[in-house]
Amino acid sequence: LYSLLKLVYFLLLFLASAEDYKYRTVSSWWTILICLLGLLNMIVKENRWVTLALTCACFMLLYLLYKLTVYLAVRYHLPYVFGGADVKLIPGMMLMQGWDIALSGIFAGLLMALVYYWVIRRQKKEVPLVPWMSAGCLLAELFL
Repeated sequence: LYSLLKLVYFLLLFLASAEDYKYRTVSSWWTILICLLGLLNMIVKENRWVTLALTCACFMLLYLLYKLTVYLAVRYHLPYVFGGADVKLIPGMMLMQGWDIALSGIFAGLLMALVYYWVIRRQKKEVPLVPWMSAGCLLAELFL
């Protein structure tokens, strides 16, 4: 059952990534489904209350960071900032993979996006981050 949950999780991440890449927006339904899958994973695998507490704290911190980013973008007219979908998906990733593997994967994905868009392509425009974060989480799941 645990392997099936992981398969469904990565399928949902792939669908959310495709939507982000194509439309630069991600439906809240993907986030809700991934979070519910993560909660089911916590029940099936083990009682990981520390992970749940850290995920909730991380979500609150990321939400405040998102609100600050939006405020600064509006205040200083910055066109390309962190979007809401990226922030919304992180707690679901943490619930499904555990906070240590998910944060390692998210960091790896953001680093890959930075290298690809700003070093290789030399573009400083809107970047769909969900596909990169998903790829990083998949790599972290495989190698950690």
